[in-house]
Amino acid sequence: MRSVGKVAVVVLVMRIDHRATRFWRAVRTAVVTCALMSSLGCEVQLFHTRSEVDPAAVREVSALGVVVARTTQELSYENTTMVIETMISDVGRSDFAEALDVVRDRLRERGWVVTDAGLNHLDMRSAESADVRLDAGFPSLLASFPAEQHAEIAKAMKATVTGAHAYVMVTLTRAG
Repeated sequence: MRSVGKVAVVVLVMRIDHRATRFWRAVRTAVVTCALMSSLGCEVQLFHTRSEVDPAAVREVSALGVVVARTTQELSYENTTMVIETMISDVGRSDFAEALDVVRDRLRERGWVVTDAGLNHLDMRSAESADVRLDAGFPSLLASFPAEQHAEIAKAMKATVTGAHAYVMVTLTRAG
């Protein structure tokens, strides 16, 4: 028998006793299928993980102010799906820098830790769940939201304005 790599495995599996039980036939079929898929260059995924933010963290961040818009994105890569929670909130300030300070202060009161901060952004991690990350910034681009929601979001933002308001876009992800 002159074979190379995965083909040798297929030949070996095919030589298993022909009187095998149904279980071994199913195992043999699965092995042959995986070997053929691999030899054709197809990726065989056995395990898939889903990386979602703890719902308690989403509720905690939602309570910072009035949520004007909210969306969830799912990005898949390799064997992982990462769920990203994004919301635009009104925390009752007319200046963006003040609004960002309010977000930082309210989350610090709840035990969140600042990991990075600048004039236009704020990065924090949850004290309760160290793998939950928050990124807060100016909602200048609505790229995180599906295009069909843009008009609805703009309308919602205008409807909540009774004076000068500064909105904060908050994104939550789970690292790892």
